[in-house]
Amino acid sequence: FEKRSNYDLRELLGGTEPQLLNLMHRMNHSPAFFLDAIKCQRISRQVRQSIGDLIHRKAGGSHMLFGLLIVKDRLVQLVRSKSVSLHSQDFLLIMNFINSSQSMQHAVTWTPICVPHVFSTGFLWAFVEFIAPEVCLMLISKSGDPEYFEHISAAREQIVSGLYDTGLFEAIVQSKDEDDYSARDLGIRELRHFVYKNEDTLQFTAPRFDSPFSDPS
Repeated sequence: FEKRSNYDLRELLGGTEPQLLNLMHRMNHSPAFFLDAIKCQRISRQVRQSIGDLIHRKAGGSHMLFGLLIVKDRLVQLVRSKSVSLHSQDFLLIMNFINSSQSMQHAVTWTPICVPHVFSTGFLWAFVEFIAPEVCLMLISKSGDPEYFEHISAAREQIVSGLYDTGLFEAIVQSKDEDDYSARDLGIRELRHFVYKNEDTLQFTAPRFDSPFSDPS
């Protein structure tokens, strides 16, 4: 728009209705957007570290920029190349992208993806697989060349196999079912709800909504 302020975006936006609708819905219901922060999955430090070590060992190198394991809309682990970092806004766009596509949740996908804070003038490429319902493994590469595809594809198979062989997959699925907590669990009288953001890590946490906030009325 800096060069052509009257440029018609409609052609570029064709087919993006599910992503835009899901984005608007999430912006109305998730504090992640106004906080500009990421919510992480509650899981033991040892399990999280083991997952990161596995992704780095199998997929680390010049072919992969980012390796992410995501549960629902929460980050379990992020592994990145030393030359890049993942902005919180980019993560929120990635989350919206994978959760807006029903077909992506039922098939292994190799797709171009926009990560503007990393590459603002083009696309990166992502290998996306839902290894279980609401559990997504994503490996992001800087190129869609066959060489990169073959490397990322092989790494993906080894990571998934490693998660099963080491029992990490079971721990991930179990954490998915046990993640939500109540403000009452903190034992602070009169505390009904809160949202806490760590400014250093750009991560936030919040308990589930209990009565009366959870009542439909």
